[in-house]
Amino acid sequence: MQDGSCPRCGKREVRRQEGGPMNARRQIPLTMWAAARVVTHCCTACGHVEEFIEDRATLAKIAERWKRVT
Repeated sequence: MQDGSCPRCGKREVRRQEGGPMNARRQIPLTMWAAARVVTHCCTACGHVEEFIEDRATLAKIAERWKRVT
């Protein structure tokens, strides 16, 4: 979806938003003082939704702190 096309329906009707309703930012806690900002993509043709963390440094922190799924 990050390229603008929907993996579900193939249309290029993807919209992007940082945060959530009423400007509340969607975040995933990392520490008591830090959080990962989540970006939401929505296809307005079929309703498919995906969420991403785009910041590479934040992804590295998550890899260090979170357990790997096995």
